[in-house]
Amino acid sequence: MVRDHSRWFLRDLALDRNAVAAGSSCGIRAVRKQFRVSAMLYGRYHGQILGLAMRSQADGGWKAKLREILAEFDNDCRDLSRSCNHLLRLELATQIEHELLRFADPNKQAVLIIA
Repeated sequence: MVRDHSRWFLRDLALDRNAVAAGSSCGIRAVRKQFRVSAMLYGRYHGQILGLAMRSQADGGWKAKLREILAEFDNDCRDLSRSCNHLLRLELATQIEHELLRFADPNKQAVLIIA
């Protein structure tokens, strides 16, 4: 069974509040904005990677598209704080691992493993 992690960003909000209380230069609004951006990026890239996996064929044409998606993801993550960046990558990787179990086709699995 595949778990839905669509609300992962709410779970760790207290961690960043503690960081703010410890003297971080950003306020709680900035932290919330970072989590909203992280949630949007999570949904966007999870959908793109999963969609690519479902459409992948044996010809390997998906490799260039996956490189493009991952390059965009890296670029978008540069604007996030270090903690949000790490959390986003961890949660997306965890969800992709769960999605991997849904597919028996080795081409579809390859997309998810590489991502």
